[in-house]
Amino acid sequence: AVYTGMVLYSDASEVGRAVARLNPAWLPVILGLPLLNYFLRFLKWQYFLRRVRVIVPWRRSLSVFIAGFSMTVSPGKFGELLKCYLLRREDGIEVSRTSPVVVAERITDLISMIVIALIGAAFLGGRAGLLAAGAGAAFVGLVMVVLLSQRAFGCVTNILCRFSFFASRREGICDFQDHCTNLLDGRSLLVTVPLGILSWGAEALVLCAVAASLGYGMGPGLALLAHAAGTIAGAVSMIP
Repeated sequence: AVYTGMVLYSDASEVGRAVARLNPAWLPVILGLPLLNYFLRFLKWQYFLRRVRVIVPWRRSLSVFIAGFSMTVSPGKFGELLKCYLLRREDGIEVSRTSPVVVAERITDLISMIVIALIGAAFLGGRAGLLAAGAGAAFVGLVMVVLLSQRAFGCVTNILCRFSFFASRREGICDFQDHCTNLLDGRSLLVTVPLGILSWGAEALVLCAVAASLGYGMGPGLALLAHAAGTIAGAVSMIP
């Protein structure tokens, strides 16, 4: 609501004229590509749940997955931990088992975005976006080291457990790391990163479709790079 208000306040008449130019014939493509993105991401969500031995009916799982989108604009999209709360409240599944799924979703999404940004940069034949891709790679590397290294994670755990809130949950924190290790192994990445490239690549191409519907030309390389680099910057800076 805040973002929409800012746009309308700053440039309402121009936004209105742009929307009026939109060719409705493009709407099936503009709406279909994000739906493909959500479908492929749901498959990844289901895959991750099965890797941590969480089995819920697919309709129930889909409703929880969709509910998580209400927190999309939270920093780093980590508000989607709401899904863990819903699974605990309705199905009694421990948060320490499902929260690694949300973390793994975000990390594999970011890896996929880095690849998409590099593909877009290759299409354009320049170095645009490489800074964002490099920052994303450094961020992913740091997070992976903390999550997958027993020594690094142990140091973080010892610091956290100086506080009574975390000390009483030490076992759950250790379970969290065990599940993260399982979800981010090579076998898992070979499944989930390609799914992420396809899903987020489809959503990036919405930029091409919207541009075409407004009478502008935009190549797929620019669309892939702009969407991916912007998303990486948002993830690393924790700003939507």
